[in-house]
Amino acid sequence: MRAIKFRAWDKKEKEMISHNRLFRLDTSNELPFLPLLEKFKDEYEVMEHTGLTDKNGKEIYEGDICFIQIYGNFGEPSDKESFNVQVKWEGNAFHLVDADGDTWTEWATYYKGEDVEIIGNIHENPELLEQPNAN
Repeated sequence: MRAIKFRAWDKKEKEMISHNRLFRLDTSNELPFLPLLEKFKDEYEVMEHTGLTDKNGKEIYEGDICFIQIYGNFGEPSDKESFNVQVKWEGNAFHLVDADGDTWTEWATYYKGEDVEIIGNIHENPELLEQPNAN
């Protein structure tokens, strides 16, 4: 079972608030900040941890922009394609979405940490999604 963790983007201060900072004053582990953030949703955007880490051991959150490598039918290096994608929560799962709007819905099923690297997030580095794919 994955750990339930969150971070939040402070829209006014333009900074990411880490999971540890959200919980600094809380010892109950009942996520008391969520109702508060709902009340102030115009000021904060809450993002959930996927339960996965990238090739550097960094936790992957909703809103992260990752560089991924996907292998073709036989997993051969010559069949590999590379993309910058955003991690999004849609429906009941995390998805990867590229600059063209193409979505990988089952990426966590085939996830290999060595093929994923966080390179930024949608709030601080939105231009990373505009980069051409490095096929």
